[in-house]
Amino acid sequence: MMTTDVVDESLFFLMPEDGRRFVVRDTSCDSLECQAIHLSLLEIDAEDRPVEGTPWIQTSIDANTWREISSGDLSPAEQRLVDVFIADLDDQGRAFLRERFDVCKEHTRRIASHVVPTEEILDGILVFYTEVVGDGRSVFNGGDLSGFSIIHEGATYLIDDLYCSNPECDCQEVELVVGRLLETPDGKTLENSFKATWPFSSRSPRIDDASGCTKSVAKGILSAWRKSDPDLASALRRRYEEVKGIGRRSLACALSLPAGDRAASGFSPDSKQKVGRNEPCPCRSGRKYKKCCGKNVTTA
Repeated sequence: MMTTDVVDESLFFLMPEDGRRFVVRDTSCDSLECQAIHLSLLEIDAEDRPVEGTPWIQTSIDANTWREISSGDLSPAEQRLVDVFIADLDDQGRAFLRERFDVCKEHTRRIASHVVPTEEILDGILVFYTEVVGDGRSVFNGGDLSGFSIIHEGATYLIDDLYCSNPECDCQEVELVVGRLLETPDGKTLENSFKATWPFSSRSPRIDDASGCTKSVAKGILSAWRKSDPDLASALRRRYEEVKGIGRRSLACALSLPAGDRAASGFSPDSKQKVGRNEPCPCRSGRKYKKCCGKNVTTA
């Protein structure tokens, strides 16, 4: 009897002893060194609804050995369930979990290695999140990547999210670009595009530019998108924090360069600009000029 099954990007487990069915959720931490897959099992009924009063049962397994790392404080019955699940996890289930684990780690690697040019950070140029974690450019920037897609009233819409990477800017919002995907003899095109801004303090986005469609149509698309994922706002906030972290690291990397190399990063002050040695550095590092870009500059 097959006890694990993958359906619609979800893993399910059937307890052979009593026929109880569980949905399995998996997560991985941001550390590249950590090889743990954290699992949560929840009992569901025949219609895939959580069985009332049943808790999530949590455990962690090694992504290479498939052995249990830790289950926390489980009852004997819960530990028995975890033991059976791990023992019966078949090749399909392992491949599913491993692929998602690898995707998570690749995401972490891209976040850790991405660098935003200093001039773009300080000028407030928005960053496409898909171009941070993906290998290419956004569909709204001449590429083929998009962050989200949704079907609304029979049409497919692509949505991409952009963020300010300047860590000193506490904007607390995400800019959205949306377009309807069309299949043409020449390939895929986007029409009815519009822009919106979603402040994290608001329950819904604000339409900024609906020149490609009416505001009512734009609001309907965004409303359907929000309802499609209850965790959407939290996911966008996490992306916001990731991009701010990239901006912070990018500036720190530029500051670590020798003074003579900072011009390429946009950190050297304008040669025509007169800056006092005790004044704040024009690179906005927060340091005095003499302790930053003017460190190796000699005065007449």
